Amino acid sequence: MTENNNKPDSRKSGILAAVAVPFARLSRWHRKLPSAWKPVALSLGLLLLMGGWFLTGILMPSTPESVTAQAPEARPAMKVEVKDSTAQQVAREALVEGEVVPNRLVTLRAETAGAVKEIVATEGAMLQEGDIILRLDVGAREAELAEARAVLDQRQKKYQA
Repeated sequence: MTENNNKPDSRKSGILAAVAVPFARLSRWHRKLPSAWKPVALSLGLLLLMGGWFLTGILMPSTPESVTAQAPEARPAMKVEVKDSTAQQVAREALVEGEVVPNRLVTLRAETAGAVKEIVATEGAMLQEGDIILRLDVGAREAELAEARAVLDQRQKKYQA
């Protein structure tokens, strides 16, 4: 646009029209295309662009002079030291710190009541089925058993009479 009047510059509007009209037609064509065909059209367009790009390399190949001109200059040879080594046994061990968690927890319940007299198994020990874990005090239970037998004998005699 010129500063003196509000009319658009004819040269600029001609360029914009030349570019805008094909894009407007493409936009309308794209809207009329069914939605299932849109990815196919996009893929074909990209394929045509890539094909054109590859053809430019075939039709206008680079010259060997330009390739050799880009090669780096020869460098002097490096000095290398060599050391003989022999295979040796290596002890593989790792020192780690952590907390051990049991594989499973078990709740123990006694079939009878009584005070613990002795703990036989130690904490964390591996036990098998039937191993003794602790012993209960049987002093009070033996007295109760003797009393129960005496009551049983007395009632049996009373029943037989």
